[in-house]
Amino acid sequence: MKSTLILPAITGILCALCSCGSKSAPQRDFPFSANPSSKSFAEAPVSAERVVVGSDTLIVGRLTSSPETVTLLASELMDDLEIVKLENTDEALVGGGSIWVNDSRIIIYDGNAIKQFYRSGKYLGKIGAKGQGPGEYSIAPYYITVDEAAGRIYLLEYAATNLKIYDTTGVYVGSIPFPEKVHKGFFRIDNENGLLTVASLRFSGMSQLGPVWVQDFHGNVVSSVNRPEIAVEPDYSNEVYGGTTADGNGFTYSLFRVIPEADSLYAYADSCFRPDFTFDFGDKIPMHTLQSLPQFYVVIGYGAPVQTGEGSYQLPHLTPFVIDRYTLRGAPAVLMLDNLGTLTMDRGWSDHQNAEYFSWCIDPGDLLDCLEAAPESHPLANEEGMKRMRDLKETINLDDNNYIIIGKWKR
Repeated sequence: MKSTLILPAITGILCALCSCGSKSAPQRDFPFSANPSSKSFAEAPVSAERVVVGSDTLIVGRLTSSPETVTLLASELMDDLEIVKLENTDEALVGGGSIWVNDSRIIIYDGNAIKQFYRSGKYLGKIGAKGQGPGEYSIAPYYITVDEAAGRIYLLEYAATNLKIYDTTGVYVGSIPFPEKVHKGFFRIDNENGLLTVASLRFSGMSQLGPVWVQDFHGNVVSSVNRPEIAVEPDYSNEVYGGTTADGNGFTYSLFRVIPEADSLYAYADSCFRPDFTFDFGDKIPMHTLQSLPQFYVVIGYGAPVQTGEGSYQLPHLTPFVIDRYTLRGAPAVLMLDNLGTLTMDRGWSDHQNAEYFSWCIDPGDLLDCLEAAPESHPLANEEGMKRMRDLKETINLDDNNYIIIGKWKR
């Protein structure tokens, strides 16, 4: 199995349109735009069609023209946009990293430890530890969920033989075995019925279950999806993504393939796994991922790999191409956090560990630089958001712990 990682880089994104260097750290690139588009998504052209394939209706996106970039407004897409300042104590300090959010908690893995906080920012402590012992994770967490009612935190590693279980203080209490190794994936747990639905990256040439299966808590398979065409070469550069369906019933499944080819985003619900969306790139297919938000399909293309170290690379993340599920309008789109004035992200805004939420973990100096680089006015901005942006700039302390910006996608 290849070990070189070529990642779509959620946390280490390259090639920003605007470079907002931190006053407290070396200059870095950030996915914030200093010049957001004045065009709204309502001005985007129709860029997809509904196609009947057997018993399924598939939405197919196409680039029939070169539409201008448009601006999505957070106030129209999210229930709220919350700014959380994490507790500023030595044990609570975090760097950038993977972040999981639910209605009550924020969980961050910064490469050293998994730390959890209340949504207020109060530090709760670590979850497990890195190592080879019982309850420890050897590489990193790939996916985490919290079941508040059951008082449990569930952790899936990069290459996992079981699902690790912790109590809500982060203490290891046990595990659920898998019938076979999960090479990256995500899951949904049903404590009431004692069932676990696992979505996994599938490697070709190996005896294995399908990309999605349902099992009990003892590792016994209840049902499985058979989709051999979804298998990829045994290379950990490949990725698997879970997204949301429009009605919230089930989830979507999509891949990043290190060797790009035509593919689809699938929807899984009620034991049915069907193609839901695809994008016609024409003759030359780039490295890409297809993602799903409640109101949109998102097509993310990547540029040529950039070497970041010996044997490791990152991919420049281009401005997402967005297609509305209902109107089928589509265009490259930036996201203006108009609840925060004119702060605008040109990429990375759809990449999140929990697809229900928009979330961003950012150093206070980096946030301040990007706020100061944002325009003082914009045709799509609102006065309440502009006031909030001005007030926030006045209150940021460069010695603070990181800030978390959170919004929940509307349905």
